[in-house]
Amino acid sequence: MSSASIVNEVPEIPEDVLYIVFTHCFRTYRHPLQPARQWARLRSVNHTWKIAADRVIHLFELWTWLFSHCEKEYIDTTRFLLQHPSVEPGCDYNLAIRSCVIRGLDNTLSILLDDKRADPTSCGLEMDEAARLGHIRIVQSLLKDRRCIGPQCLVAAAGAGHASIVSMLLRDKRFSQHDEALRTACELGDPRIVNLILQDGVADPDFTHAKTFSPRKGERPKGYTPLMYAVTSGSTEVMNILMRDPRVHLSGHELLLASELGHCNVARLLLKDTRIDPTFLNSLALVVAAKKNHAGEEILRDDVAHSHPDVVKLLLEDGRADPSANASECVSVASDSNMTSSHVKTVSRNMRRKK
Repeated sequence: MSSASIVNEVPEIPEDVLYIVFTHCFRTYRHPLQPARQWARLRSVNHTWKIAADRVIHLFELWTWLFSHCEKEYIDTTRFLLQHPSVEPGCDYNLAIRSCVIRGLDNTLSILLDDKRADPTSCGLEMDEAARLGHIRIVQSLLKDRRCIGPQCLVAAAGAGHASIVSMLLRDKRFSQHDEALRTACELGDPRIVNLILQDGVADPDFTHAKTFSPRKGERPKGYTPLMYAVTSGSTEVMNILMRDPRVHLSGHELLLASELGHCNVARLLLKDTRIDPTFLNSLALVVAAKKNHAGEEILRDDVAHSHPDVVKLLLEDGRADPSANASECVSVASDSNMTSSHVKTVSRNMRRKK
């Protein structure tokens, strides 16, 4: 006899009793086919509890079949199982729907979503997962349900580099994570997605993120902008896109960040922009580029191996940064870096000698 016929023959059980049995079995055993029977025998003083446990067991068998057949793309049997009133497409925490989303099974997912009982948002992660994994057809299917909002789906698609999905989501006005998606795309260094988001016109290309940037001890922290994230990624193509946007303002911290990271091409691009001043903060970019001199020598001497010699050379060749203007900054920068206390003292001593 099939599980479906057995379930139909079980007498009607009060909902509260069935819920208690189901909850106990699921939380205790997670997959309680055999353990549920043992648990029911312990409650043998009450025949109703035994019947309820048996009903839960058969429901679990049906739900397991639904998940298994969805996973294997058995479309006909999936459709047949959904005809049973006790088998819901969202059973077991939306397991069948989530499995289809993760595996990209768009045909099976369509059958599940055609059921009026289906809720593709019950876990809140279905849309985000589909966007992150790049399943275009799954995203299209989920977008048909107006309940699908995907709190992080635009950011997830941008972070995974799925430009086609980003374009699709931008056309839907339910999603509003444009600034965060732009930040993610800049950090990833993906010019396609950056272009798409900026052309949409909603994102602010000059917004500041919560992450702070403070090149000197005691200076007021400043938020990272999308351009600064592009600097960290080393993507000059993304930087060009942002710097052409009239809404983007250059603060001077971009050159400091490029110097600290040793991104010579990025620093070269920034120096070509008239809005960048290499003398910003007393020519601190020159100090930052050379700050990791663990030899403990004067950090601007030509015969010392710098951490980022290409950037130092670039700044010196530019001619605007003043090497002699950094004496007051060297100790502060050395203190903020990974130098030991002995290195800091050596730098201080060398600066006093220079004076």
